[in-house]
Amino acid sequence: MENNGKENLYDYVFWYNHYDSLWYAISRDTLIDFFGGNKDKSRFLKSKQHSTLVEIICKNLEKRIKTHE
Repeated sequence: MENNGKENLYDYVFWYNHYDSLWYAISRDTLIDFFGGNKDKSRFLKSKQHSTLVEIICKNLEKRIKTHE
C-alpha cells in the first residue's frame, strides 16, 4: 500500500491565522518556540492554502525551500 509521503504530516501541526488568512505548518520540534514568540527559532511553512502545505510536506520538499521569512 502506497502512502505518498503522508507519514511526513505527523511531524507538523497545522494552524490557521484568521487575521492574516494564512495556514501554517509548524514543525513539532519547534512548536513551543513558534507560539512562544520566537518564530525566528522555529521551522514553519506558510501558505494561503492548506493543500499547498500538505503537498509540499508529502513530497518532502520542505527541506529544499526557505521555510520562513
